[in-house]
Amino acid sequence: MTDQKNQAINAGANSFINTGTNQMTNSILNMSGAVTNALNQLPNTTSEQPGIKELLTQLQTAIESDLELSEKGKTNALEQVKTLAEVGQNPDQPEKKSLGEKAMIFLKGTIANLPDTAKLAEACSKLLPLIAKALGLPV
Repeated sequence: MTDQKNQAINAGANSFINTGTNQMTNSILNMSGAVTNALNQLPNTTSEQPGIKELLTQLQTAIESDLELSEKGKTNALEQVKTLAEVGQNPDQPEKKSLGEKAMIFLKGTIANLPDTAKLAEACSKLLPLIAKALGLPV
């Protein structure tokens, strides 16, 4: 009887863990889709230099592929990329600039906790100053 009870408990625990993992993965996928939609609202760059759309797309890719960042960290960081894309749609609005500044601070804080060897930390050190400049935000 004890073995059956333990098997039932283990099955329930595994089901809970798998459900939690699937929900987290779905959360990343949903946020990634929302980021892509926001990025698609930005104009394409006509110059040889990457524009805000291209820079944010590179940041999105770096976040999604980073192995050092937790699932929740990825979802939160992608949310900030979405915010920056929304700022890029109308960068002259003061309230949007304020949201953009907060998103930049959040992203900088996120990478501060990663090892210097993390690909996201490396990508952000290059991309965040360019993104800030493109949006007219403080570096």
